[in-house]
Amino acid sequence: MSSNTDCPITTHASVESTLGAPNQFPQLSDPSQANAVRRANIVLGPTGPFRPIIERYLSTVVPSYYKPTTLVQVRSSIAKFFRFVVREEHINEFDQIRPSTITRFIEVERARGLAGINFIGHISSFFVWVISLELYDRGNPVISRLHRPKMSSQPSSSYPSR
Repeated sequence: MSSNTDCPITTHASVESTLGAPNQFPQLSDPSQANAVRRANIVLGPTGPFRPIIERYLSTVVPSYYKPTTLVQVRSSIAKFFRFVVREEHINEFDQIRPSTITRFIEVERARGLAGINFIGHISSFFVWVISLELYDRGNPVISRLHRPKMSSQPSSSYPSR
């Protein structure tokens, strides 16, 4: 497996040329579709250098594996994670994402009051795909036994403190 230095995620342009990701969502004439495009741009805009690979995943892989009613939820889960990665963790390369990054993100989501765990699966599946492209070779940063504990009355107590 190649290292990320062979295909680093550092700039929007380099990822687009490597992956053929769209520069932006196409502008559509139907008002409801145009609103969906605007919402997608708002959700994905703050994901920095990861946006082209996220867009590629959302347009090529997600429709094949998720029900149409779940697509928005998957986009939201992945976008929230990468907004956190870029804005809070100041990470701009896949190599810098570690299991501890996932743990901190889960802690933030739990503090916001999120009780479900579907978002963890969405992030894990995304990383499986990124690993298959050899853009990340550290193993999936989502660790099932740590990040997907059985739900109890106090789900946040399952996470180790920093």
